[in-house]
Amino acid sequence: MLVVLLLLAELIPPTSDVHAQSAEPVPATPGPADVIIIGAGIGGLSTAWEAGRQGLRVTVIDMFSVFGGHAVMSEGGLAMVATAYQAENGVTDSPKLAIRDFTDWGEDASIPWVEAFAHHSRERVFDWLVSLGVRFSGLRKQAGNRTARFHENAQRGLGVVTPIYRDCLRYPNIRFEWNTQALKLLREGNRVVGVKVVRLRTGKEQELLAPAVVVATGGYQSSLELVRESWPAHLPFPENLLLGAGLNAVGSGLGLGKEAGAAIERMDHQWNYPWGMVDPRFPGERRGINARVPNSIWVNSRGERFVNEVLNARDALVALLSQNPSLYWAVFDSQGKRSMSVAGTHWTQFARVEQQLIENPKVTAKADTLEALANSIDVPPATLAATVARYNQMVESGDDVDFQRFGPGVPDPRKINDRMQAPPRRIETPPFYAIPMGPLTRKSMGGLRVDLQCRVLTESGEPIEGLYAVGEVTGFGGINGKAGLEGTFLAPGMFQGRAAGEAIANLAGSRIHLTEPRHPPKPDRGTDDSQCQTCHNLNKLLAAPRPGYQHFELVHNVVAERSLRCIACHSEQSPFRASAHRIHRTAQTENCAFCHLGR
Repeated sequence: MLVVLLLLAELIPPTSDVHAQSAEPVPATPGPADVIIIGAGIGGLSTAWEAGRQGLRVTVIDMFSVFGGHAVMSEGGLAMVATAYQAENGVTDSPKLAIRDFTDWGEDASIPWVEAFAHHSRERVFDWLVSLGVRFSGLRKQAGNRTARFHENAQRGLGVVTPIYRDCLRYPNIRFEWNTQALKLLREGNRVVGVKVVRLRTGKEQELLAPAVVVATGGYQSSLELVRESWPAHLPFPENLLLGAGLNAVGSGLGLGKEAGAAIERMDHQWNYPWGMVDPRFPGERRGINARVPNSIWVNSRGERFVNEVLNARDALVALLSQNPSLYWAVFDSQGKRSMSVAGTHWTQFARVEQQLIENPKVTAKADTLEALANSIDVPPATLAATVARYNQMVESGDDVDFQRFGPGVPDPRKINDRMQAPPRRIETPPFYAIPMGPLTRKSMGGLRVDLQCRVLTESGEPIEGLYAVGEVTGFGGINGKAGLEGTFLAPGMFQGRAAGEAIANLAGSRIHLTEPRHPPKPDRGTDDSQCQTCHNLNKLLAAPRPGYQHFELVHNVVAERSLRCIACHSEQSPFRASAHRIHRTAQTENCAFCHLGR
């Protein structure tokens, strides 16, 4: 019989950091706050950390029951300038060079934000993360960059955002309110003074008051309606567009800001990818994942190549959208399949990629011959066979005379997506595979207009008193312009968060309540979970979706599939003690690896 794994944080009122041995009562309503932050993604957490360390009473609300937002599911790459890690690895970089790359690639990037980030990302982001325990595992020179400044992390997004959250938990003046959605900003005259919220699990509405409110709700790239409304005029809109942003990235913060009088700008500045495939974890929901197979060729509905497959996202997307329909098949063989990689912490292990994607007949076609493969994907068999044969011949000659993927005519290295680069190899060893691919939404590069203190501005350029915004809801201040350099989303989000937290603290004056951060004691870890089933019936809890339980249902469906014991994630709850049966939030972060890193 399946043993229940209970994520207690899903079932009890949230606390800031109550360890398992504490009998401290959980307050029914939140205490007073100096700042309310809407969103516990990487921008919101960075804001909370900066404001909290300076002594402000911080309340963070989030629609989910966990931290991280879109950052947790990302690759976690960070573009930072002239860091110690670059120097250690022999990479030369400078603010001047970074400013040139941002402005050349982005075309209309916001110069004030570009200059601030280029000059200060090292100490404000890199040095800070290193002080929190983040370690980097590699550098890449992504498209548009003249040097390698894309800092990689072995644990991807999880390895970047978790240390920030853990350190926030050390501050008793930082409080998290989960499963809570912001409905509207509260105002007195022209000043924002709080947030009206709804507790998603109970439906109860409540007003939370504070002298400052920070909107950190993420972007809008999971709202098909907003994406369509704001689609770049020079590109045809693809009807097969997949949604590849965070589940809650539906533009809620834009509505909050607009109602308060905020200016909204650059909404057509979207960063979308040509590497989208259907996410089998969300059947029928139009969700997609960012997948790449370097040892593949792309063929259209006629079975023909149409583009240099290793081009950057911007140029490859234009080529894809010129096809009718705007889809292609990534075709590869049994030797090429191991080159496949998928962005996001869920896909760090190739075994999972192979099992859930490559060998999944619901998403990938497979056949012993190219002719049979062509028939299964409804392209002309003779054309596909000829396309592969011609590609193999060009591999042998060392010159892709059709699209300059390799050989003497390759384009400027800054136009190449290095994650797609691989030594060219023939496609000849059965079985053969074909994955249907198409355009995928990813990141917003427009939103609420802000200044360098992250104050939200009106159309006339005046700050709205008490209102700030950080991260993707602002389009990162326009730092990317029309095209992202990659790694220029998470890092600017943190940069903005710290700027907002500092600006609010500077204005707080007598509201500062300095407290010493604490190190929560490590929990005792037991081995007995026999009493868990007495109170918690997992089958009943998962029988039907419930408002405010989306993450609970996601993780516990995985638990059910793997028949995990409660003790696998909740050993700090053993042995059971009714007076101290609460989640240890620092220990809880260790459990994320089960799903996000495949442990």
